[in-house]
Amino acid sequence: CWQFGQTIQGRGLQDHVRAQYRLPSGGSVSSLRFSPCGEQFGSVDLGGSLCLWRFQNGADMPLPFSRLQCHSKRASDLCFVGSSIVLATVGASGSGAVRSLGLWDVLLPPSQALVAACDAHDDGGCCVIHWAEQASLVSGGMRGDISVFDLRQRRVRTRFNAHTLATRSLVFSDTGRHCFSASANGDMKLWDLSAQENTGHTAQWLRAHEPHTMLHPLAGTTLGRTYGINSMVKDDSVSSSVDPPRLLTAGADGKLNMWLYLAKDAVCPE
Repeated sequence: CWQFGQTIQGRGLQDHVRAQYRLPSGGSVSSLRFSPCGEQFGSVDLGGSLCLWRFQNGADMPLPFSRLQCHSKRASDLCFVGSSIVLATVGASGSGAVRSLGLWDVLLPPSQALVAACDAHDDGGCCVIHWAEQASLVSGGMRGDISVFDLRQRRVRTRFNAHTLATRSLVFSDTGRHCFSASANGDMKLWDLSAQENTGHTAQWLRAHEPHTMLHPLAGTTLGRTYGINSMVKDDSVSSSVDPPRLLTAGADGKLNMWLYLAKDAVCPE
């Protein structure tokens, strides 16, 4: 964990490591998210584990205070579901193991922590976000599909094909009605998830990032797999009453793009 721009006596503004954390498995982290209150954070790794950590200072490298084996093959993403103790994860598992989407209560014993699960995606999930307004989880899969899981009824409410390659990232607009999706093929699309039937996207931006196929893979990439948009986040540092909200996308082309929300959830590159 890094501290940026802290004033240190006699040295001015400095960037420095504030704390370090160590995975018990020694594996690679695939996703990391802070809890709603910011006092702890969770991570999932390529071994399928979910770990929870308390945010703290110090030179020690503490182990997580909670650890669960969520998926037998890999865990791809996680999100906190309205609190610091309930989380959702997506990933890939073998037959007879936890399914591609799981809902976990970390206060329960490990054998009882899985409170809901479903096969939201055939080849595993890539990303998941909490849709608080509709008490649902929205997740993207390896085959480019998007699923909406109803937390009240504990079932998949709708599922549709969104992209030709994996849906890598999902972000809600400020209205909580429209959802942006980003794909490994480099495309971005906008969806109205409140519609009864998803007949098509509201808008699309083809080749928002130029896709690349890794013939000579770097660390964390897979031979022969195509990478377009790797990550997409909403910039919460601006006030929507003063400036238009913004999206940030990072791609395999080495670019970081900034997008503005305009009227009616349209976006354009800045």
